[in-house]
Amino acid sequence: WKNLITLDFGISTADRREVLPTIISKLKYSLSLTLISVLLAYLISVPIGIYSAVKQNTASDMTITVMLFLLYSLPTFFTGTVLLRLFSEGDPVAWFPTGGFESSDDTSRTVLEHLGDVVWHLVMPMVTYTSVSLATLSRYARTGVIDVIRADYIRTARAKGLHEFVVIMKHAVRNGMIPILTLLGGLL
Repeated sequence: WKNLITLDFGISTADRREVLPTIISKLKYSLSLTLISVLLAYLISVPIGIYSAVKQNTASDMTITVMLFLLYSLPTFFTGTVLLRLFSEGDPVAWFPTGGFESSDDTSRTVLEHLGDVVWHLVMPMVTYTSVSLATLSRYARTGVIDVIRADYIRTARAKGLHEFVVIMKHAVRNGMIPILTLLGGLL
């Protein structure tokens, strides 16, 4: 416990170096992947969940539900391997790099070119990391909005003659997203 409190994690058995500097050196990769993945998952899943809740029990809702359950059921190691095979190793196309955080060539780049290179390297890991949380969050968003749509104050807003878009976006979504925001801590 003393070592843990003083942040002395000891020496790695793999490469015989101190563990804390290794963790700190890899932190920028982990944080960038995690934060961008969570942001993307929220930006994509909330509109999907709202649409699915508003169009409940339609063909589009059923299609979205099946696709999201397929995404949820695929483990990330499988998704990543399939993406690497399809889009990185040349079968059928080799669009994305196989690994790394940035290109290792000595080409001089501007800041925007360097940022573009890093983003290009992050596309497939982002898709892989985002897929599972996207499916989960959109289902929670759908359930939250469906629960709120059935509330009395939503019926009252409709009875007052408010446009359906205003009723959904201003009243239902605002209150239906509370469970989604509580999930943010667990995802991070």
